[in-house]
Amino acid sequence: MAVLTIFSQGTSCAQGSNSSTSPSTSKSSYQWGNLPAPTSKKSESAQKLLEYIKAVSQQGKTIAGQMDLTWNPATDMAQRVYKDTGKYPALMGYDFMNYTQSGNNTNQTAEAIAWAKGTYKYDKTYSGRKGGIVTFCWHWRNPLSPDKKSGSQDNFYSEGTTFRIPKSEDSAEFKAIKKDLDKIAAELKKLKDEDIPVLWRPLHEAAGGWFWWGDSTKKGYLALWRYMYHYFTEEKGLDNLIWVWNGQSPSWYPGDEYCDIIAWDEYEATKFEGDYEILAGMKKDKPIAMSENGRIPENPWEKWAYFMTWNDDNGDYNFWSSDKLNPNRKKIYADSRVITLETLEWKQ
Repeated sequence: MAVLTIFSQGTSCAQGSNSSTSPSTSKSSYQWGNLPAPTSKKSESAQKLLEYIKAVSQQGKTIAGQMDLTWNPATDMAQRVYKDTGKYPALMGYDFMNYTQSGNNTNQTAEAIAWAKGTYKYDKTYSGRKGGIVTFCWHWRNPLSPDKKSGSQDNFYSEGTTFRIPKSEDSAEFKAIKKDLDKIAAELKKLKDEDIPVLWRPLHEAAGGWFWWGDSTKKGYLALWRYMYHYFTEEKGLDNLIWVWNGQSPSWYPGDEYCDIIAWDEYEATKFEGDYEILAGMKKDKPIAMSENGRIPENPWEKWAYFMTWNDDNGDYNFWSSDKLNPNRKKIYADSRVITLETLEWKQ
C-alpha cells in the first residue's frame, strides 16, 4: 500500500526510453546500470503463463488475486477468501519483506511453492482444481540496517531511513544492495527449480517517493531496475520470472525489454478509471493489471488482466474481510468472468 496508512509491520499498500545504453567502465553516476539489452529467454512455463494472462485479458476476463499476510503466517488469507466465497483465488501474492533483515515469517517461499504445486492445505470441503499462480513483491528493508545516520532498524519507508540508491558501485551501499539481491535470487531459484513461474514485482510504487528506492531519483531507480533485471536473468539464469512494473508514473518506465506486464496499485476506488487510462495511454502491447487494490474494481474483467486484493491487518484495515472496505467481493467472485482457482486453466 502506498501511504494511505503505515502499519507497524509494513505494507505496500504507488516512460522512459526503450533503448539501451552501451556498457561503461565508469563507476559513478549510476553507470553500473548501463548494461547491454537483455538477451535471455523465458522458461517454457513462464512464457506459457504470460501468454495465458494475455489471452485472459483479450477474452474479457480477469484473474482473481489475493495478497498473503506476510508477517503473520497464522492468518491464512486464501482460506478467508474461500470461507467468504466458496472459491479460492487463482493468484496468491507473497513478499520477501523479511528475508534480508530481521523479521517474522521467512516461510513465504515455501508457502508459494505449496500454492503453485497444489500441496497447500485446502479446506476439507474443497474438491476443486489445485495449484495456482504466484506473485512476489519485495518491501526491501534498508540494506545497511541499522541506518548509519538515523539509527533506524529495517525500514523501507523513505522517511525512516537515509539509505538511497548509490551512484557508485564502489560504495558500501552498492555492495549491500548486491548482497541483498543475492539472497533474493537464491529464493527465486527455489521456485525455478520447481519449474514455477513467478510474477515478479520489485521496486514498486517508486514514483510515489515513500519507499527509499523511489526517493533516490528517477535515474537511480531506472538504473537499479535494469541492473536487477540483468543480474537476475543474465547472470543468475532466473528465466522463470515474469516482470511486473508498477512505477506509478509512465515517466518511470524502464523500457519494453525490461518488463512484461504494466500495473498499478490503487486503494481509492474513485481513481480506478484514471489509473487504467494512464496505463492504456502508454500504448504498450502488454497486459494491464491491478497489482494491489483495496476494494475490488467494479467489472474488473473490462480492464484488468488480474487484480490483487491487499491483506487483512486484523485491525482497522481488513482489506479483504471488511464489508465497508470491500463490499463487492462476494459478487465479483461469483461472476463467471472472474477466474478463480476452480476455473484456472493455464497449465492445461
